[in-house]
Amino acid sequence: MSSAGINGRAAQFLLLSRLGFSQRLRSHRFGAFKRIDVRNLAIGREMDEGKAREIYIPVPWGQIAGKGWGSENGRPILALHGWLENAGSFDTLVPLIPDSYHVVAVDMPGNGLSSHYPPGMTYSFAEGPLHIRRILEYLGWSSCTFMGHSGGGAMSMLFAAMFPKMVEGIIVFDLVKPVSTPLDRIVSRAQQHVEEHLRFENDLANRVPPLYTEEEAVNRLIEAVDNSLTAESAKILLKRGARKMHYGDKEGYVYTRDLRHRFPSAIGTVADQHRKFLERIKCPFLLVKGSTGPKYEGSLVHEETLAFYRQNNPHFRYVEVEGSHHVHLNNPEKVAPHVIPFLEYIQEHKVMEANL
Repeated sequence: MSSAGINGRAAQFLLLSRLGFSQRLRSHRFGAFKRIDVRNLAIGREMDEGKAREIYIPVPWGQIAGKGWGSENGRPILALHGWLENAGSFDTLVPLIPDSYHVVAVDMPGNGLSSHYPPGMTYSFAEGPLHIRRILEYLGWSSCTFMGHSGGGAMSMLFAAMFPKMVEGIIVFDLVKPVSTPLDRIVSRAQQHVEEHLRFENDLANRVPPLYTEEEAVNRLIEAVDNSLTAESAKILLKRGARKMHYGDKEGYVYTRDLRHRFPSAIGTVADQHRKFLERIKCPFLLVKGSTGPKYEGSLVHEETLAFYRQNNPHFRYVEVEGSHHVHLNNPEKVAPHVIPFLEYIQEHKVMEANL
């Protein structure tokens, strides 16, 4: 390793030693262990969010909003949130990542501060890679690392399969794979999509969004995710996920997400189709699972998928940490000690590949 690489590693470990408690991490090479001193890593949650810059990306129907941290000349990371959430999903984790990285978290269309689709249109998970290409082209990134939570993790996996040269590595929180639709439900799912969309259009014509107090908005969000969020985390998501409104003499909060996201996609994807995508992921891949997070397709599929990754990708790593589906947001100090060394590993792998 060059002296610059040694100095960079030393600086990173110095940063961690200033932050936190001792925890052993399995090295990504040779199966040895590293000891990283990361006392009080949670202090990052108190860092000034003013370090983040708001970003607005023009798209044909409006804008994709987001926020960026770190030097624009830093190593690029694109952060993608989960279903019906927003860029605030990474507010507590990103301040723990070294400033040598340029992290951009976006509100995917119809979420947070991003524009909703025009009336009459519907959202589809399959459109995600197209939105990502628009984002990367606007940012001027030819490649980057992806960091995704839940649905954002699934989108990262599919993009890595479709455009491997544009993906340096992926880090996924609490989703082992995109959720597949059973073959015998493909037709009924498509039918449900059409009927729900038409029903929504008819209801929307006369619908006034309900107003909630801040406490009601927080509690409804927590209940919607089966208490996976803490009150503090829910308030973070609502910074972009709700806005204050006035209806006559009434005042309260309305959610900003587009309800059309609740419809199932018109055509589901079966397990064999997903596997054809997942087998193409060869880049460094870290999957961080919350111990109490859901296994959406059951324990058997979960274990089979992990075995498939391990057999198919020598750069795959799996770690389980104590916490819920939103552990990356609720308890970033439990996640960062795994994420930061893996980011370093991604960079080492990139250099190695360039030298081949």
